[in-house]
Order: sequence, then structure tokens, then C-alpha cells
Amino acid sequence: DVLMTHTPPFGICDVTKRGKHAGCPELTQRLHHEHLRKCKLHVYGHIHEGHGAAVVRLSPDAIDGRISVNAALPNKPLAVIVDLKD
Repeated sequence: DVLMTHTPPFGICDVTKRGKHAGCPELTQRLHHEHLRKCKLHVYGHIHEGHGAAVVRLSPDAIDGRISVNAALPNKPLAVIVDLKD
């Protein structure tokens, strides 16, 4: 249910201070694989400027999705609190 990686997937909380996406395209593809589709929480870091959280829908008609959290600390320590209902 929980996946932890060092780097973010491409396009999700991965923008650098230069405005470029620096996440991993291969990880993005892997997250769509059937073995990881039920993962409810993905926590990563590495790109400090991308600190924050996002809900990633697994399909266009999905109401909910995976919570993606970039927990890398920015210049000021800020907590990211996630409450999963299930």
C-alpha cells in the first residue's frame, strides 16, 4: 500500500528551481503497472524544490487516486501530513 523511492516520478512534484521536470520517466511507467496500481501512498524526496503533495488519478474517470508526497525538506522545514481514510 505504501511505496518509498528516492526520486520522484516524472511530472509529479519534481520541478526544479530552473522550472524543469527532473523526475524519473521509467518510474512513472512502472507506477502504472498492475502490481503497483493499488499503492495508495508514494513517498519520495531528492528534488527539494518539489516539496509537497499531489493526488494522482490512476484513470481519467477515477474519483480518488494515489497520494504522491515529495517529503524532501525545502529551505524551511515544512511537514507534509497525509491522512488515508482506509
